[in-house]
Amino acid sequence: MGGAGLRRSAAWAVLGVAVAYWLLARLNGAILSEATWARFTEGVDWIFLPSGLRLLAVLVFGIWGSLGISLATWALTVQVNPADPWWMDGGTALISGFSPLLASQLGRFWLKLPSDLHGLTPWPLIQLAALFALLSGSLHQVWYLWSGHTSTPLSSAVVMVIGDFLGSLILLFLINWGLRNLSRLR
Repeated sequence: MGGAGLRRSAAWAVLGVAVAYWLLARLNGAILSEATWARFTEGVDWIFLPSGLRLLAVLVFGIWGSLGISLATWALTVQVNPADPWWMDGGTALISGFSPLLASQLGRFWLKLPSDLHGLTPWPLIQLAALFALLSGSLHQVWYLWSGHTSTPLSSAVVMVIGDFLGSLILLFLINWGLRNLSRLR
C-alpha cells in the first residue's frame, strides 16, 4: 500500500474508532443513567463498557486507535463540560487515548503477549484488562486531582479501576465469544 493509501487507511481507522467510541460512551451513559448504583461520580462508573473498546481499538489499530479514542474523548468532554478549559479536556483525551496504548506495550513486555491478537487466550486478556484499568484509572484520577476536578481521588480511582476492568472484560469477552461463534458458522 502506497503512502496515500496508508494515510487514508489511518484516517479511516481514527474516524471509525472515534465514532464507535463516542456512540458506545453515549450508550453506556444512557443505559447507566437510569441505574443509580452504576454512577459513583461524574465520569466515574462502576461499569464502563467503552473501556473495552479503548483497549480493543489500540490492540487492533495501535496509535491510530489511540488517536481515535482521544478525538472522541475530547468531543465527549467538550459536550459534557463545555465550561472546562481546553487543556483540561485535552489532558483527559490524551489519557483516555494513550493509557490503553501504554498498557498494551507494557503487556507485551511484562506479560509476553503476542504482537498481534492471534492466539490470545482468556487469561492474558484478563491480565491486560487489569493492567489497563490500573493505568487508566490511576492516570485519570491523578489528572483530575492535579486540575482540581475531584475531591475524592482515592475512592474515585478505585471505582474507575473497577469500572474500566469490568467494562473491558465484558466487552472483550463478548467480542471474543462472537468471533468464536462466527468462525464456527463458516
